[in-house]
Amino acid sequence: MKTAVDIIENEKPEIIFVFPRLNDAGNRIKAFTYSLGSGYIRAYLKQRQIASLQYINYSPGTVREVALDILSYGSNWVGFTCFDDTLYYCSILASELKKLLPEILIVFGGPSTTLADMLIMEHCHAVDVCSRRDGELTCYDLLQKYRSKENFRSIRGITFRAGREIVRNPDRVEEYCAKRENELDVLPSPYLTGMFPVEVGDGNVPFDTAVLTARGCTHKCTYCTNAAINMFKIRYHSIDRVIDEIGYLASNFAIKKPILFFDDAFTLNIVRAKKICRRIIEAGLDCIRFECITRIDKCDEELFHLMVQAGFQSVAFGLESASVKVLNLIKKVRNKRAVNNDYTPEKRFLDTMQKNIRYSLSFGLSAVVSIISGLPGETAGEMRTTLDFIKELNVPYYNHNYLNVIYGTELFRTCDDYGIQIIPSPFLLPFKIEFAYDVFSVPPLPNSIVHHTLREEDVRFNRHFISVFNTNNDLFTDESIVVIDSTKENDSALYSWLSVILHFNSSLFIVDEYWTYKAYTDRFELFSRFCVPAISYKMVKKSDNGRGFSNKSCTSYMVRSFLETILQTKHYTFQGEIPSEFTLQPYDEDVSVPANEGRTIILFFDSADQIEDYLTIKISDINEIVLDKNKIRAKNFLLLNKCRWTYNGKCGVYGLNKLIVRNGKIHPCYTDCPVGNVGDKPEAIKLKLETIRKETEKKRGCKDCALYEKCARCLFLPPFLTDEQYCRIMKQYRNDWAVWEIPGLIFEMIKSNILDSAMTERMTVTWLNLGFTSSEWRYKPDISFPDGLLQVSVDGKHYFYYTMKMQFMKLSDVMKRIWDEIHAGVYDWPAIYSHLAGCLSISETACKNAYQRMKEGIAVLHK
Repeated sequence: MKTAVDIIENEKPEIIFVFPRLNDAGNRIKAFTYSLGSGYIRAYLKQRQIASLQYINYSPGTVREVALDILSYGSNWVGFTCFDDTLYYCSILASELKKLLPEILIVFGGPSTTLADMLIMEHCHAVDVCSRRDGELTCYDLLQKYRSKENFRSIRGITFRAGREIVRNPDRVEEYCAKRENELDVLPSPYLTGMFPVEVGDGNVPFDTAVLTARGCTHKCTYCTNAAINMFKIRYHSIDRVIDEIGYLASNFAIKKPILFFDDAFTLNIVRAKKICRRIIEAGLDCIRFECITRIDKCDEELFHLMVQAGFQSVAFGLESASVKVLNLIKKVRNKRAVNNDYTPEKRFLDTMQKNIRYSLSFGLSAVVSIISGLPGETAGEMRTTLDFIKELNVPYYNHNYLNVIYGTELFRTCDDYGIQIIPSPFLLPFKIEFAYDVFSVPPLPNSIVHHTLREEDVRFNRHFISVFNTNNDLFTDESIVVIDSTKENDSALYSWLSVILHFNSSLFIVDEYWTYKAYTDRFELFSRFCVPAISYKMVKKSDNGRGFSNKSCTSYMVRSFLETILQTKHYTFQGEIPSEFTLQPYDEDVSVPANEGRTIILFFDSADQIEDYLTIKISDINEIVLDKNKIRAKNFLLLNKCRWTYNGKCGVYGLNKLIVRNGKIHPCYTDCPVGNVGDKPEAIKLKLETIRKETEKKRGCKDCALYEKCARCLFLPPFLTDEQYCRIMKQYRNDWAVWEIPGLIFEMIKSNILDSAMTERMTVTWLNLGFTSSEWRYKPDISFPDGLLQVSVDGKHYFYYTMKMQFMKLSDVMKRIWDEIHAGVYDWPAIYSHLAGCLSISETACKNAYQRMKEGIAVLHK
């Protein structure tokens, strides 16, 4: 869903700002959302009566769709906020905008354009201007010149295209105010001027709330961009301005996450940091949670005490290395090289780190320490020394980073001196790195944050790939999933088509028989050449016994990308289960998958008799299934294309959320029924699907069937099942749809550790059977439960399980009793509350509160 905020009502925006935000793992675009940097520019423009707009899209489609969406606002120029990891996405979107509207002005700004402006202009031909460093005054000057149709040669701080010439104007030196303590206050606040929407209604803040109290850093760490961008200077907002912004956030936003102090090093001026903390406490704003990044040698015991009082819950510190030699080489502590191996300042820094980490932890702060593997002059032994130092600090978790040599930094110019090689990337930035030693030979500690994030992303990808075969999972997700199988590596027609149909947030899988590193990385050249909106994908290996996409085959797949497999074996120590392999096999009622095997079995039926056998589960008259422990283990699997049995309404393939491409043919689900060819437009495929639907429903006589609204009306049946058999099975068993949900339910319960060896001899599953349809259910007084809810009782504990999202909600005893009353068809709420209050010896108010919590919890599951 797209939203936008116009600053001057009823006036077309003169500029649209675009900020593509990556997901936590940094491998795909999550959304186009708000940026604090562009918020500052927009506030400055608003002060001068210039209308602007931040482009917002939380479910971005294809490159063409997003470009058309941006152009629909009618602006003459578009400004992108660019980081190295998002530059490729900005570049291909800018190129599409230029194709659609050649006269549009494309301006790139952000950290990447400050340090790599010439490189970007030489390679990204759609970019007209790169804005360097601060953008407020530069953007305003650009707009004035653009309005008057003058050239840009007098505007400082930009690099621009003048015909075939690339012109780099002198830097802009920002001297906003004579008084150093409030130098930045001349720039209006993005919050106080309304650049971010106030959405108090549902408590959702559609951006990461952050406050900037200063810009820049005075240290000269060789690997860091922030100090270089700000020319090793620091400029401040006044403390009054900082407190005003925090107060505004507290008053206008239902903030659920901590507010981040976005400074490069919040406590660089330790006296000022203490004043801010005291002012937060005095203003009564300590009810908000805060986080910040800073230097450990710019803190002391008093500051930690004040930070806790002010509401800080987490502070991140950059250690980088515990080697005094390496610290000296990267200028972490001082700008001079050590003489005669005198590393006294570096030793003092490490001593301060140990002392201040102890202080911060003793005050209850969550201290996060970051290190970088592969730094100049570092050896594997020194990396192990750094990890030993981390262990001694006893922090709950730390960031284990790997060196990224950033274009324009001092290290980029000197890395050859240390045996570090930089190699051009297919995506331009960031550059590839060849380290001076095998950094992956030193595994990280188990409490590395990055590795846990990547593990979660790995699990998400695995579930997405499994969902291609078990289409009941995430059927209506906004993200598209594309699987490429049995294709030539250099199939230009395929990659050209991918550039048209892939969404920015698509999950892309490529099945590869050989699974080599070269096969993995070579495709990125094709991605870049054809502007495919992806910078990563999962490489999936088919097992030796795989025989293609067929309901008759038993095919195993390793669900793991080649790149992440290397990372796991070399330095990623994931904790917990990641289902790394799954198998398709024929239905067998005795199939059992041990919970610790790390494998998923997806069953398919070979005959109508197998379906009948599967449906012989004993069901009581009150829609309750009782399974003993052995039965539960026997049902620990997923069903292939379960959607054909369980979903109301038409077949779920119409949205084309999942596409399988094999030998140039397009399949909308796991079937042998292609509906198009590579190169076909999605609209043409959808039209063909609609034709298939009409023909199928006419042949089956669906319109005259009483179950028309409740039947899935699957378009692609397995070859052994006739239309007549399918219709008979649906009529006979459709009201018992929960039977089809049992395997997936048990599978999820095992993964969620709800079932274990201590389980009693049975589990009870109850589902909705209220004597009327789900649409009527929604209109009953005070009832808003979604269809697809199961109640699960095991070992005296009760849960709701929402089949559409495969999520659980734990119920209290009172909630369970309320549900039982509803299930029995009782809707006299005062009577329910009075009855339960007497039975449970609690107040009627407590019953009402329990019911409300149950409704709210189910609503969350339903979102």
